[in-house]
Amino acid sequence: MSDARWGLIEPVHDSVLLIVRLLDNPPAAPLSAFVRDVPLSLHGPGFTIEEARRLHLHTTRLLADWESRATRD
Repeated sequence: MSDARWGLIEPVHDSVLLIVRLLDNPPAAPLSAFVRDVPLSLHGPGFTIEEARRLHLHTTRLLADWESRATRD
């Protein structure tokens, strides 16, 4: 495909291995972020309190929606 985004896609197996490695050997910091297996700085523009609140709001809504669907089925 000619779409540049396809170059960023990782096989699921590779992604799961990275997650398992982090779960088996969690970072010492109480909060961390990674792209693949490279730690990200938490002091960038994507890590503001406003962004954290926005992420929390969206996560809460998604989980509530999922829970309401699960209880209907």
